[in-house]
Amino acid sequence: MNPSWAFFKVGDPACSIFLGCASKSAIGTTCSQVVWAANDNFEIAYLTIENPATDGQAVAARANGDKQNWDHVNFYGFQDTLLSDG
Repeated sequence: MNPSWAFFKVGDPACSIFLGCASKSAIGTTCSQVVWAANDNFEIAYLTIENPATDGQAVAARANGDKQNWDHVNFYGFQDTLLSDG
């Protein structure tokens, strides 16, 4: 079992995300993000988000939600750096 499991508890939103990605044989676009904002009315400012992978998908941030504000945020990644998904 992945040692990161200790950080997740069944019922937490992050637990279902972790289990969904951990069960895949390969990490693709939807499981390679460093930050995933999956809520409405989300605001983040003055931050740099980087996915340093260089051999495939390297999504720095994934955004799912209504009324999100990303102000003065720098995104760095190899491929598909920002995924606006919904």
